[in-house]
Amino acid sequence: MKKIMLVDDTPIASFIMSKAIEAHLPNSIVVDYSDPEEAFDKILSENPDIIFLDLNMPVMDGWEFLEKMKKNHMSHKVAILSSSCNPLDLRRWQSYANVVNFCIKPITPNVLIETAGENLGYYRAG
Repeated sequence: MKKIMLVDDTPIASFIMSKAIEAHLPNSIVVDYSDPEEAFDKILSENPDIIFLDLNMPVMDGWEFLEKMKKNHMSHKVAILSSSCNPLDLRRWQSYANVVNFCIKPITPNVLIETAGENLGYYRAG
């Protein structure tokens, strides 16, 4: 069973992403956090196989979350979720060794499966 941590402060975005994971990534469970500080505090105890991280959040944005992970020598895999195609963001994510993908919201099933397939050992059937 793969554990996927979802960190997104927008309830509808979290709901849609959770349903997409449920539909397209069998044998996985989602731990969903709307508060990035709480999510950060739970990384070690949850030990997710991958974290889907929204960039634009109040209090602590995705970049601050990643910097905090880096400072604490955490190497959990992260896939960024963003509704922006900002060229600076598209370049910046590559400076983090643990970030495996930059996904534009809403994430498509193909991108979800591709990200999971490459990083969690899931593969599309057929």
